[in-house]
Amino acid sequence: AAGRLLVWLDIAPEVKAVQPWLREAARTQGVDAELLKAIIAVESGYDARAQSPRGALGLMQLMPGSADRYATDDERRQPAAVRLLDARTNILTGARMLADLLRRHPRVDHALAAWNAGEGSVRRHGGLPPIAETQAHVQQVLELYWALLQRSLGPRAHSIALRP
Repeated sequence: AAGRLLVWLDIAPEVKAVQPWLREAARTQGVDAELLKAIIAVESGYDARAQSPRGALGLMQLMPGSADRYATDDERRQPAAVRLLDARTNILTGARMLADLLRRHPRVDHALAAWNAGEGSVRRHGGLPPIAETQAHVQQVLELYWALLQRSLGPRAHSIALRP
């Protein structure tokens, strides 16, 4: 299944369409493009118009309130519900948020847990909270991230560390 997903990530038009913005977000925010790709695949399956029952929007499934903290002044001119359905804006905002979470929670698994369950939950539990949905989300993103790293780095990808 992972192999088919990797092939799909290489050929799907919706994935190809956002590659320039993934590279831009990775470059400007200092986050790994492969991690952004993995988050988007798990969060929305690359559906730029995705809306969750809880109100998360777009490719990276950002909550409007959280996204407002990471919006630029230009982006704030539009309501969050509109701007988060724009693929480029969603990716750039999500990359700013991810970079901040990685600074606050240097372990990638803890940053991903904060992304999914909230920073308060990660702090209360001293790391990955005992929430099945969050644990599954973190596992899925990390597995796909590792597969993407192996593909992009080839033999140089020999291990992944959760600590910086």
